[in-house]
Amino acid sequence: MDRDLFEDEFTKKEKNEILPVIKKGKGKLTSAQQEFNRLNKKIARLRSDLLSLPDKKRKVEAFYREHVLPVGIEYNRIFMELLVYWDGVYEKGELGSADLCSLSAIIIDRALLLEERSTELDDETLKSLQALRRKHEFIQSGLTKREFEKQQVREALASFELLTGYKATAKMKKAKTGEELDELIREFFENKNKEKKEAETNTSDDNSSTEEHAEEQEEKYTKRKMTQAELKRKQKEEEAAKSIRSIYMALAKTLHPDLETDSALRALKEERMKQLTEAYRNKDLARLLCMQVEWQEEEKGIDPAIQSNEIIKGYNKILRKQLEDLDLEMSMAVYMGSGLPGELCALLVVSSEELDVELDLFLQSEKSELESFKSESKSMRSKRGIKRMIREFDDQEDLDAAFGEVLLGLLKK
Repeated sequence: MDRDLFEDEFTKKEKNEILPVIKKGKGKLTSAQQEFNRLNKKIARLRSDLLSLPDKKRKVEAFYREHVLPVGIEYNRIFMELLVYWDGVYEKGELGSADLCSLSAIIIDRALLLEERSTELDDETLKSLQALRRKHEFIQSGLTKREFEKQQVREALASFELLTGYKATAKMKKAKTGEELDELIREFFENKNKEKKEAETNTSDDNSSTEEHAEEQEEKYTKRKMTQAELKRKQKEEEAAKSIRSIYMALAKTLHPDLETDSALRALKEERMKQLTEAYRNKDLARLLCMQVEWQEEEKGIDPAIQSNEIIKGYNKILRKQLEDLDLEMSMAVYMGSGLPGELCALLVVSSEELDVELDLFLQSEKSELESFKSESKSMRSKRGIKRMIREFDDQEDLDAAFGEVLLGLLKK
């Protein structure tokens, strides 16, 4: 008895989407035909993963809030208490001057590490942490308070011009503190946004003669604002859309049921047109190419397995492009907009069956790290523990400096 009779429609559909379209006949498949099958399998799996991603993301976010975040908050609390304790040791001057200088550098280094976990810090703790870091940056600078503030302003101005491409205003250059400069930068961007909105309104009024001209102006404005990467991506999307439409139109002409007089063939073509329209609506280029290989050649009486190798190579070029776009789409969907730590985002690509196991392993690792840190932090509250930490820090600094000198020597050669 045919076992396919016991498969439900969903199972059959799923099998059809991931099984190779070009099936092995009497001879071996060519390398191009094998690649065609591999690419279609990968694309089908990626599309399936993208469909299941929202559910997995909700599950991981709930797991993070309920189980992982409390562990992280406790870790950060201990970390902050340790920094405050070291600051107290520095203030009391209980160590030699060289050790105190190193301890101050360690406080800056560790504070920066803790700031990287800012999503797990409340606003008050983050402000205290930043104030502590700035205090020791001032100590390390060896400058007077006024000189230090000027230096901070100069560095912030340089960063502003480098990152935004705008020139600093006269008011910005006269700022005396970093806080004053931050306020001026905020006002600067508020004014820029206001000017932009006014310019868009004026442009819309000036070009209201025809709707077509207005759309053209908007497109030109958008293109000016796009980066080179965005323009390139848009061009690729347009090329893909053209490929999808051309293949769809070619198949629609061949498979349209209105052109068929035989009732059985007409019913078959009606079903195929539904599948064709669905693939076109979903911009599923891989599926459209599968249909083209399987159906159009069937209409001509040609076995897909012996179809021209050059045609298959052309299809593979298009499929590789779509696979690249899907990989990018998957990466963006995984890592953007979730607010999850990178390690948890990485788990979103595992299968749904493996996800529970991986989440449990991740939580156990976080708990183990917390317990280890608790034990380590106790030793770093004693004078002996602090001195050992300072020696290790100084040794690492010396090693980094030596490595830098060797690297600089190699570059000069």
